[in-house]
Amino acid sequence: MSVPPDQMDNMHKAIAQFTIPKSFLDRKPRVFVVMKDETKATVHSMPDIVVGFTDFLDIQFKQLLASPTQDRDVFEVTYDPKTASADILKCKTDLEMGIHSFSGVNDFEENK
Repeated sequence: MSVPPDQMDNMHKAIAQFTIPKSFLDRKPRVFVVMKDETKATVHSMPDIVVGFTDFLDIQFKQLLASPTQDRDVFEVTYDPKTASADILKCKTDLEMGIHSFSGVNDFEENK
């Protein structure tokens, strides 16, 4: 299973792209870092353990969306020290995210 964007559609040079309605920015979004626990045998390769999370990002996302000069920012991730992978991730990961508006696309709330 691949996460968009496809290489040809990747105008922002992103690793992953998620589309959410602008109205969701008022619902206190946060990001969770999930991984597959390799110590457990399963029939799938889907992530099954939360190893980290961000604070609520609504204010930062709104600032990025409104900023004419800044299109991305790096966000702090709080890692769960109980997970075996947390120590590895702490020294190797940054969560850099950007917010981009799609012109001409109606928002979720406007379609009611």
